Amino acid sequence: MKYCTKLRKEQSDFEQWLPLVGSYCGNAKIEKILEIANSDQYVICYTGTLKDFLAERHFFGKSNVFRCDW
Repeated sequence: MKYCTKLRKEQSDFEQWLPLVGSYCGNAKIEKILEIANSDQYVICYTGTLKDFLAERHFFGKSNVFRCDW
């Protein structure tokens, strides 16, 4: 399953996530970090299970974590 977490740059530094591409956050693999043009937000793209998806939604909030097709 593919899903994403949307974060504001003031919440967490965009640059700190870049070296983590290819690594795991729990059982979810970080696949991409996308900076949103003309915005103060960026997106972390994962692959994982439904359990991983629900854990991220619990941690970051439902509106910040969503299924996606990147």
